Amino acid sequence: MKFLLTVVIATILISTSQADMCLIDRAREVEKANWRLVPGETLYKIKIIVNRTEEIVYESEVIIAHKLDDQGKIVNEVIKKDVQEEESRIGQERLEAILNRDMTPKKEGFFLTGEEDNPIIKPLQETAEIEGKTCSGFEFVYTTKLDGKEMTFEGVLWIDEKTGAPAFSSSKAVKTPMFVGDIKVEQTFFYDPKTEIGYITKLRTLTDINIPLRNMTMEITEKYSKYWNYEEKSESYTE
Repeated sequence: MKFLLTVVIATILISTSQADMCLIDRAREVEKANWRLVPGETLYKIKIIVNRTEEIVYESEVIIAHKLDDQGKIVNEVIKKDVQEEESRIGQERLEAILNRDMTPKKEGFFLTGEEDNPIIKPLQETAEIEGKTCSGFEFVYTTKLDGKEMTFEGVLWIDEKTGAPAFSSSKAVKTPMFVGDIKVEQTFFYDPKTEIGYITKLRTLTDINIPLRNMTMEITEKYSKYWNYEEKSESYTE
């Protein structure tokens, strides 16, 4: 009886492991098939809050278009800007950073790095309902570049059990620069099983800023839309 029970448990574990690996492989396929997509527009919101009083000391909303110039390079252009009259140095620096961001597609996504840089992934053995989809959770440790600085994050990636496409991820920086507390990142993904088109729709970053006498939290939300295929060099936007 004990032997039989052991065999049953082992079989369940192997099946679970195989199912998990299938989801990871499928998520990798989705990212590889769509890495050339570029958002046509980014809605970029910055909010800086004083932690002790919850006072909003800076708030801005900018829409930036990403399009091709005559040389076939992607340029970033502000098409709408709504900021406070009194500019924040930190907020202005963030805006300049996104305007100078190179939007050219690169194989730097979660599943697109070289073998030596691949994220460490292991099943969480939990499921969650995300926007009506049943998703399996996977813990990960991943090193990437944030504004040109190499940083390591650990968190959870949720993969749709039906399509194998990434649905949502949340993570936290393992180590942060001086005067910076926690850095938390959330990503929301879209996937259409009919067209097999998938991309990130929202990136939310929360950064604790620890400066003398004034600890603040900077919340940055980026919403991406109107995707187009860089390889085709066309601005035929997705919906």
